[in-house]
Amino acid sequence: MREFDLTARKDEETLAAVMSRDPALADMGDDHLDSPRCMCTFIALSDRLGAEIKLLDRSNSMLMSEMVNDSRIAAEGITSYFIFSAEKKADP
Repeated sequence: MREFDLTARKDEETLAAVMSRDPALADMGDDHLDSPRCMCTFIALSDRLGAEIKLLDRSNSMLMSEMVNDSRIAAEGITSYFIFSAEKKADP
């Protein structure tokens, strides 16, 4: 499996775990996200505040550099970027 495809699969797993508030995030390694405990804290604070987690943007180093999948950069690893927000739910 090419590095880009592997990264895309792991990004989908990470995104699904964040959006579903999956406790398994705490045990994910750096091939999914750099600081799983920080993400768990963000989710816990969002829950405590009654805020909805939204994905604002996402990308990765391969897309941002516009390199081809079989490049030297891909062989060294691809870094993914997610930007989330916690937005207070509207009062009824």
